[in-house]
Amino acid sequence: MFYFSMISSIMDYDHALDEISRYTKGPKGKDSAGVLQFVCDYLRKIDERYSWVGFYVVSGDNLILKNFSGDETEHKKIKIGDGLCSLAVLRNEIVNEKDVKSNKTYLACFPSTNSEIVVPVRMHGEPIGEIDVDSDTKNAFGMKDESFLSKIADKLSEHVKNVASNS
Repeated sequence: MFYFSMISSIMDYDHALDEISRYTKGPKGKDSAGVLQFVCDYLRKIDERYSWVGFYVVSGDNLILKNFSGDETEHKKIKIGDGLCSLAVLRNEIVNEKDVKSNKTYLACFPSTNSEIVVPVRMHGEPIGEIDVDSDTKNAFGMKDESFLSKIADKLSEHVKNVASNS
């Protein structure tokens, strides 16, 4: 049985990666949508900076929200070219916006959001989706978050591909 074994404002990144690995290798690890949902819920639970966590998949000229943890968003479909999420896919690189309210390309989901990090999920070097994390705190995400979320993106690329193919 998997459970949220730590609740903290400062994340133990290695422990979190181990928990995610254990989940993906366990009996529930074959359900790709379930794995992505577990990761969304788990990340929000273990780090209070992560106020909203979601997985978008690339589908034609759009990003489609598949799994998330947090409040409902109106941005279930984002045209590639709009917002910070698109930027991560178009550039195929991490977008770490320290103050979303000062960025004109930001698509506001929640009035409380102050920073956002978007990490591409890649298959053979090309973006097939992304992990999107919002925070109510300005300057919430640093290099450790970028590295941590990149490792998760790499670990879950097959699951994101499976969920995308069921679109």
